[in-house]
Amino acid sequence: MKYLILLLLALLAASCTPTSVKAVYLVQNPGQLSSSDLQAHPEVVVVNTFSDLKQNAHTRVALWIDKNATVLIDGEWLDQAPQMYYPLVLVGYNDTLYAFKYVLHICCFGGPAGIDWTTKVLEPGFSVIEREGANGLVSGATFLQGYNQTPRVQDILNITNPLLEGTFKPAATAIVTASMPTQPPSTKP
Repeated sequence: MKYLILLLLALLAASCTPTSVKAVYLVQNPGQLSSSDLQAHPEVVVVNTFSDLKQNAHTRVALWIDKNATVLIDGEWLDQAPQMYYPLVLVGYNDTLYAFKYVLHICCFGGPAGIDWTTKVLEPGFSVIEREGANGLVSGATFLQGYNQTPRVQDILNITNPLLEGTFKPAATAIVTASMPTQPPSTKP
């Protein structure tokens, strides 16, 4: 009987296709992404502590940080190799300057000072950056885009997966990969 149970467990384990992790999402409740949306995507590991984020980022994955969890982040860690070169998403804010310079305080992110953020529409949305460089130094960003829309897991994966795979092709205009993107204002006279 013991051998039959072991055989059944072995067959069950062999039949389960492991899902490779594509992203690690650090969140404190309530998060910007719904629980049901996250449960439909086993390739996104949800964590609630900075320690768990670090533990799950030992190989190249996209790092997703919820705006409600930014207080958990050690900003210096985001600026250390190898994770400084991983795709990084701040879920909750659509303005990249605000997200990366003023909220996450990542290294070497320039932009104007003295902006009155109370006059800007920062939510809903998410912002994505992928930096490049060598030997722990940043030389620039290979990708930087903010998305003014309700964040959804698949929309974010549509951006971070190609960045992880090195297949993302930059375009001259803003890339819309979301299912319900916010349309730019009309320029009609």
